[in-house]
Amino acid sequence: MKNDRIYKGENFKVLKIEIQKGEFFPVHNSTEDVFIFINKGKCKFSFEQKESSTLSIGECLIIRANEHHRVDALEDSEISIVIQSDGKIAFA
Repeated sequence: MKNDRIYKGENFKVLKIEIQKGEFFPVHNSTEDVFIFINKGKCKFSFEQKESSTLSIGECLIIRANEHHRVDALEDSEISIVIQSDGKIAFA
């Protein structure tokens, strides 16, 4: 798994996550709402309080602040994440 910050401005930052098939991003949450966009591959987003979502290339998802979730790579994937500049990610 590879994590890069692409951009950080006054109001928001853009992160890029590269995750290989079979890898996962453990249960975590963010302090702010997050916009997720799948640039490549397919990933499953599993939530504690709602049904899971599987996203493929070109699809997007908004994850609300403090919503615990996990990400599983079903294919080699690249994900863009947009969050407020002061937003933080915390692992459960």
